[in-house]
Amino acid sequence: MSVLPGFWQLLEQNGYRIEEPRPRFAAAVEQAIKGELEEEETLGEKEPEAAPVLPDNVRMVRNNGRRVLIYAVAGTFEGGLWAVGVREIEELLRQPLPWALVLLLPSEARGFWLTGPQVQRLAPRWNRIVPGGPNYEVREPGQIGGVQSFQEARELVRSLESLR
Repeated sequence: MSVLPGFWQLLEQNGYRIEEPRPRFAAAVEQAIKGELEEEETLGEKEPEAAPVLPDNVRMVRNNGRRVLIYAVAGTFEGGLWAVGVREIEELLRQPLPWALVLLLPSEARGFWLTGPQVQRLAPRWNRIVPGGPNYEVREPGQIGGVQSFQEARELVRSLESLR
């Protein structure tokens, strides 16, 4: 099993429900919205921009009525090297829910845990893989020093429980 599916499965095994962050509307609701947009277009009103679709590695995590967003990124080797999406970070910064960036080592139960405020503070110092490109290049330890690491599922769950 690859690291990301294993990570989501690990959370489910610990009592969390993993969901898409933006579930699709029921077909009838989608049709009604489409009809309203078509009507607005004929009146010359500008169609609203669609909400960005977050990738598969961003999920809503639920437990005991609490909802948080998790952006999980698998590292490319044991020492840590992650391609973190610029657009994903920008979108998460606009979210009202608490969120975290999880940088996984080549294991679903080992890595680094960064809260939204930590990412907001650290991301401006991260280099882009390609200048102006879509991904930050994040390396450990220099670019994420001082953030919480986890070495087993119990530590990961403790971090998730403390996310407010």
